[in-house]
Amino acid sequence: MKVFCDTFSQKTSIEGAGVVRLMMLFLLLVPASFSEWPQKLTVPERQALDRALEEQMRQDETVGLAVAVLRENQLIEIRGYGFEDRERQIPVSDKTLFRWASISKVLTALGALKLEESGKLDSEANVSSVVSEFDPGDSEVKIRHLLCHQSGVVHYSNGPVLRSTPPAGDRPYRTVSGALTRFVKSPLIHEPGARVSYSTHAYILLSAVVERLAGVPFDSYISQNLAVPLKLHTLTPDWQWEPMSHRAVGYIRNEDGSIRPSSDTDVSWKLGGGGYLSSMEDLGRLAEALLQRQVISRNLTDRLWSVQKLNSGKLTDWGLGMNVEHAGQPDMKVWHNGSQEKVRGRMVLYPNQGHGLVVMTNSEWVRPATYSTLIYKALKKAR
Repeated sequence: MKVFCDTFSQKTSIEGAGVVRLMMLFLLLVPASFSEWPQKLTVPERQALDRALEEQMRQDETVGLAVAVLRENQLIEIRGYGFEDRERQIPVSDKTLFRWASISKVLTALGALKLEESGKLDSEANVSSVVSEFDPGDSEVKIRHLLCHQSGVVHYSNGPVLRSTPPAGDRPYRTVSGALTRFVKSPLIHEPGARVSYSTHAYILLSAVVERLAGVPFDSYISQNLAVPLKLHTLTPDWQWEPMSHRAVGYIRNEDGSIRPSSDTDVSWKLGGGGYLSSMEDLGRLAEALLQRQVISRNLTDRLWSVQKLNSGKLTDWGLGMNVEHAGQPDMKVWHNGSQEKVRGRMVLYPNQGHGLVVMTNSEWVRPATYSTLIYKALKKAR
């Protein structure tokens, strides 16, 4: 198997630490190993992986980390390091639940494509014909535009975000329709198809499309059509009002280099754009199912990874829900990052080679692609 390095630029900041702090770091870097987790790397590979990750975690002062390794289209290894909760000294384990952040968008894209597979969704249909609250004026925003980030729907700060009155109650965003009130009246920032403009709001709108066409709540649809058949037992919306054991505590670094717990930000309003969480095993299982083309038909999977064109005919680096590099080549890489309070994550797959990695950390200053690159280098060296 040919191995490719996953690269990403990073500015690394290494802060000094006292003896006690260094001892704590040494203790937290003992890798967690559980019989429930897949363990199919060779002993030299596992040792090389642990050494490389432990050293990088010491340098970055990473609090908690979990990685999944896929090879020959299978999830073969999961490793956990450090703490899910540093203050309570709870280590990362097979029970730790990490936020998916924007990797949740992959679920939404797959949900939409499954509806297309069943004949209930036409990706060339106008969004406003399904979600009447959305009025793009004279423009025609197609469902495909949402999928490939060409819709012109505003993101967080690249244009005016106009809000309307949310539903009453202490849980106004329990439904996708309630979440639409946060942005649906906002003007488009460009004509659909004119350029790529990444948008979490576009994916919330896409989740509303899925919900309306499926005829069931979005979270129920994802559960019934993705979580249950793929046996993703821990995949669930990250609703802060529901108590959950082993939610990973997030950590942020202060300007003086000290590390403190991050906020428990409510992400219920952006479920389809960044509101899910699960164990690392279940995230790894989704990656495995994608490599094995188990989620949707092979033709639709190929479309998921086919780069989309702008109105001008120019090719982009986006498929229908995932970034795509070297499209159609033996070394084609598809990936999606996740970044929000409490988490930094990365899923990277090489579908034509049948391998990939998933990295999740609860340390907000960490670049997960640094770790995915490091993992590939360590495993290559050990083989």
